[in-house]
Amino acid sequence: MALGRTASQDNTQQSGPQLTLPSRCFTDPDIYTRELETSFRKVRQPAGHAEDVAEPGDYLTGRIAGQDIAVIRRRDGVLRGFFNVCQHRSHRLLKGKGNLKVAITCPYHAWAYGLDDTLRNAPNADNVCGLETADVSLQSVAIAVVGPMVLACLDRDVAPFDDLYPGVHREFNAFAPRMGELTFHRRSSATLACNWKVALENYGECYHCKHAHPTLVSALLDANNYRVELFERHHRHTTSSNPDGITLYEVDADDSDQALNYANWLIWPNYSFQVNPGSNVVVFQFMPDGLEHTIENIDWFFGPWVPESERDRIVEDHTRTTCRKTSISARRSRSVSTTCATTAAF
Repeated sequence: MALGRTASQDNTQQSGPQLTLPSRCFTDPDIYTRELETSFRKVRQPAGHAEDVAEPGDYLTGRIAGQDIAVIRRRDGVLRGFFNVCQHRSHRLLKGKGNLKVAITCPYHAWAYGLDDTLRNAPNADNVCGLETADVSLQSVAIAVVGPMVLACLDRDVAPFDDLYPGVHREFNAFAPRMGELTFHRRSSATLACNWKVALENYGECYHCKHAHPTLVSALLDANNYRVELFERHHRHTTSSNPDGITLYEVDADDSDQALNYANWLIWPNYSFQVNPGSNVVVFQFMPDGLEHTIENIDWFFGPWVPESERDRIVEDHTRTTCRKTSISARRSRSVSTTCATTAAF
């Protein structure tokens, strides 16, 4: 099983051991605060599902790096994102998801914004000296769609996704060629008693898979040929299915050229796109919830070729695996907080 290989810009493989971070990186409150400012507010994060904003007027809401945001499909088909607060008294504008027919109206003082983010009407605005509604608009956030997910970044000047993570979008679509037929099935969530980086490091390798997830390797994946490639801002994980056959669930080998293969793209800093054999797609996200806790969200997407009853069984089997992973992450978190070592071989 490959422990991991680094890849340069020209994709030349370079060998060498990878080291863990010093233990203080997992336990220092100041480092955690800086991470929130630099690693989460400056990069794209999963904000919702693309299928929820497919039609003009559709909107969804979410929370990114401690800020409420909303995403809406304009009448011209363009997808827009903005901070989900009125420019008057910062009242929340939208809740949940739905469809708007006319305008975004603040429930506090009825300021109304068009789907292009601009203020269209404010009661009594004509009697307020200096207030020009044409000069007021909602504050935008950067939006991108990758696979089944809408990604949002609080920094509207963030570079395009394809520039930051070259090849990921194209490879993702290649491994799931029927991406447009996938629909959201359900979300699995767990609270992990560990720093977010402990959870991410556990997820970012399969060195532990034979021992911690025996069903995964005996019934689905070929762990002996598991390959991890490291790029500047992402990892790529690939392997084939178990050479003795897949017994975890049924897979139609003729569904696509990649139907029997596995691929995963771990995106800096804390989420991944995963394609399992059978072309079902899973999106993982590890959200910091304080220095010592992490919320893990796992969104499952299936195509119409996977029976409904089979979908639930796949998710439930993985949920049982996640319970073991939760225990592993918690134990390692306790070790990190007490260890005297500053680095260790990955």
